[in-house]
Amino acid sequence: FACERGDTVQRLLETTTSLGATTSALRVRVSGVMPFEFDDFRVCSRSIHASLSMVFTYGPANQLATMTTSGVTSSYTYDPWGRLASRSATIGGQSYTATYTYRFGDKLQRIDSNFPGETPVVLYNYDGLGKRRLKAIGNDTTYWRWDAGYSVLAQYQDTTPDWGISGFDRFFVPFGHTALAEADLDASGVPANAAYTYLAHDHLGTSTHGYDQSKTVVSQNVHLPFGQRSYVYGNSPYHEFTGKPWDAESQMYYFPYRYYSPSMNRWTAPDPVGLIDGPNAYGYTRGDSINNFDVLGLFINCDEDPCNDYRNGACRKDGEDWLDCAGRMAKSCLHCMNLDVCTGPCTSCFFAGLSCDGCITCLVAAGGVAAGCGYGAMLWCLIPCK
Repeated sequence: FACERGDTVQRLLETTTSLGATTSALRVRVSGVMPFEFDDFRVCSRSIHASLSMVFTYGPANQLATMTTSGVTSSYTYDPWGRLASRSATIGGQSYTATYTYRFGDKLQRIDSNFPGETPVVLYNYDGLGKRRLKAIGNDTTYWRWDAGYSVLAQYQDTTPDWGISGFDRFFVPFGHTALAEADLDASGVPANAAYTYLAHDHLGTSTHGYDQSKTVVSQNVHLPFGQRSYVYGNSPYHEFTGKPWDAESQMYYFPYRYYSPSMNRWTAPDPVGLIDGPNAYGYTRGDSINNFDVLGLFINCDEDPCNDYRNGACRKDGEDWLDCAGRMAKSCLHCMNLDVCTGPCTSCFFAGLSCDGCITCLVAAGGVAAGCGYGAMLWCLIPCK
């Protein structure tokens, strides 16, 4: 079996399968997902089965209006603030709807759903800093405690209808925007007796494997590029796709500022900080989820080491400002540039016949802010812009 494309011949070396008397297409699946076709303009034809295709329609504000997959069309509506208000579909002649209610501006407060497999009512609440503090399903309430930033430290499972927090059952060892380990408490509730799961991550901070104290794999998660679960083994950790928790009740990932729907491949609300990540306020990581991640639900983080932004050419100058790969004001870009270019003797711009506009000011030693175009031995050097 061979297919020619231009001067290149692509050959399928070996396959074992059961084919009918007449076969018009050959499809190969890897790990049960991600269909491939051996396609050619001369010998082979492209034919995607309708049940495996996905069709999307959008409104004028880049809002996903409908999505058709496997013959089922889901429809979405939005409130005047652009937040997802409802999701509906007809499956097997039965109509289903999920509605979304918000409070505190952009915070999802309640979901009502009659979709099969989804929880009928889920409630959420947040603190004054916008961090999610609880999720309630009937009388079962999950509480979280955070550090001063956006790392969750502890989780409580409370089955009583009061507002008292009890049922301490899990704590975490934060690491950047994810965690190094998660620990589950036993019946004693003593942290020293907790069973640790140590997490291995990919370059995005997604937890791929969990190991117990004896280095045995106790969990494994494989995700498609936009966060859909492809394979799950064992109990999934709290810190899952890019280090964020999966809410089975809503089928979404929780980020501090927005919820992300992997089935929609996008956020459920517009970016609170505007168009910093491009003209699509609902788009996830500028469409490049292989290389980028988003810690808060605000903008992409190209690299947690800001110096890599400079070394990779991601820093750029905009007027008098330096911007990092996400388009944010970035002193770190200039700082990391200083480390590379200001290691030798300082040379004034005037010596090179350049004006102040043709130079960047480089900090060699700590202290102060350079004002105008000047020269100070061992303190400031002026070098041509790159």
